[in-house]
Amino acid sequence: MHARRRLALRAVYQGSTGHGSRFRQLGRRGLSVLTPPLLDLRRQHRSALTSLEKLLVRLHAAAEHTEVLRESVTTLDSLFVCCVVGEFNAGKSALINALLGREACVEGVLPTTASVCLIKHPAAPFVPSSAAGKEDGLVVMDVDVEWLRSTYLVDTPGTNSIDEAHTALTQDFLPRSDLVLFVTSAQQPFSDSEQAFLRSVTGWRKHVLCVLNKADTLPPADLQRVLEYVSENASRTVGAPVKVLASSARVALKLKERLRQESAAELGSPLRAAAEGEAEGAAAAQWEALEAEVRRVLQDGARLKMVSQLATASRLLEVYASAEASQLALVAADRDAVDDVGQRVHAFQATMRADFEPQVARAMLVLARLGQRGHRFLQEELTLSQLPRLLSRDALVKRFESTVVADSSAQLEAVALSLADWMEGRSSALERDTLSMLRSRVQLEPSSAGDAEAAAAAAYGSRRAELLLAMQSSARESVGSDAVANAGERAVAAVQTCLAQALLLEAGAAGLTGVVSVKAASMLDLTGLMPAFVIALTGLAVLPLQRYRLQLDLQQRVDELSSSLNEALQTHLEAELQHAVTRSLAAVKPFREHVEREHAAHEERRGMLDAVKAELSAMHLALERAERPAVSIVEPKT
Repeated sequence: MHARRRLALRAVYQGSTGHGSRFRQLGRRGLSVLTPPLLDLRRQHRSALTSLEKLLVRLHAAAEHTEVLRESVTTLDSLFVCCVVGEFNAGKSALINALLGREACVEGVLPTTASVCLIKHPAAPFVPSSAAGKEDGLVVMDVDVEWLRSTYLVDTPGTNSIDEAHTALTQDFLPRSDLVLFVTSAQQPFSDSEQAFLRSVTGWRKHVLCVLNKADTLPPADLQRVLEYVSENASRTVGAPVKVLASSARVALKLKERLRQESAAELGSPLRAAAEGEAEGAAAAQWEALEAEVRRVLQDGARLKMVSQLATASRLLEVYASAEASQLALVAADRDAVDDVGQRVHAFQATMRADFEPQVARAMLVLARLGQRGHRFLQEELTLSQLPRLLSRDALVKRFESTVVADSSAQLEAVALSLADWMEGRSSALERDTLSMLRSRVQLEPSSAGDAEAAAAAAYGSRRAELLLAMQSSARESVGSDAVANAGERAVAAVQTCLAQALLLEAGAAGLTGVVSVKAASMLDLTGLMPAFVIALTGLAVLPLQRYRLQLDLQQRVDELSSSLNEALQTHLEAELQHAVTRSLAAVKPFREHVEREHAAHEERRGMLDAVKAELSAMHLALERAERPAVSIVEPKT
């Protein structure tokens, strides 16, 4: 139905632009004369609408919206479109018959206008499309009235029709109309449904003339109150003053038929001469005022057509600017979320480095205690009272290993595992924060408050959702993996590598045990060559000296080991830190790049929308200031 309706509507404009020079001649005859400023504005107008159409295509606008703009460009020179809208039984058909001066449309208490009826002059061009016919919602009627040479008069189904297709058809014509005659009945003025429909008309910013029909059914005092009521409510709905004119369409048609003059069918023809009695005289005066206003609008048709098209363009611009702003807000929120991850990562790095020292200090404490035990061991073992025990080198080495070295390697490995747990716990917390951010962004769907927003959201939202879901899955797998065990293995390997390189806890000549065994052996060899009385005389000097030297060597080796292990742990922790940081940043990298690209694209499009908006506003202001033509709507007959 929607496709056929668009074809039917297109037929209206194909008719307006068909027949080449013949239509242009009719246009010059019927439309108001364009001044040089208006001619220049029309060129700018056509260029601006074309630019907007191209921009909306980039914004993935709905096809019917770009089609409206395309039609506006191609129909700028076409006939003026006056659309009559209102609820059924408001008297729309009667109003049209009175304007035409004959009964062209069927009237009735039931909805009689089942299709959009396009009323035109027989000489006015119209090329129906192959799909435009009565079954497609458009009926074309020729009426030989001179003022229709410049105007298409459109009769629409009731806005409160029970047939939704009729209401939709009426609303489809609104963006394409240049003047809207909004008809309400004095018997039930400005109902809730009329208010809602007028609000939709206002959305397209069309030139609206409100007609209170069946005014002859009310006493003068009541009529005035009803006029004030309709004017007040219509103005509130529109947001600007609305002119409301009273009419008695059936009385007006009766007066025109009574005159039986060809001129009576033309707008602005005097009717009071045919009136009989005060009531008909009042109805004639009301009708003359209505026709004078319609005539004034049609005389300014060329300018008002551009104003109307600009209003339609501005409305579409607002729709997609709003959709773009909505999507830009989502992109900005995504960007802030990604920036927040970056800030959390930087804070994580700073906190981890600040906490490195207390963690490494635990390993240094193991070595410090080892040094203390070694110092105490040498202090207790290298004495004259322990000389017999010193004669056995192997026994000395075993006592050193069990008392001093003990389980230092195991303690250092335990410290390394604890460091790995600490590091991985902090890293997992960072990854959980990243996962939480991704989950929150997945749950926040792009706005789709309307068709335009939905179309705009689809372009950004599809790729966005795809990336977020993929990264969420990857982050969840990362958090639930065996990363903790791997990190512990890496930490222990770093400690073992450091100890193996230093050889300080081994029994070789370069190790701590070697320090004791080699020095002790030298001392024992020396004492073995000495007579007992010499040892007795010199022991008090030799043993303290050897003990002091051994303690210095032991402390030097412990200090070297501490320095080497500290450097190894610092290097390991820095590598683990960078690994965690890289993993977290890599998790959001595709999303961050996508968001940055979209943000730049949205900023570019917003700049283009703002530029077009400024151009349309400037043109609208120029059209409002342009001089109105002071010519007749039709040429005098010759």
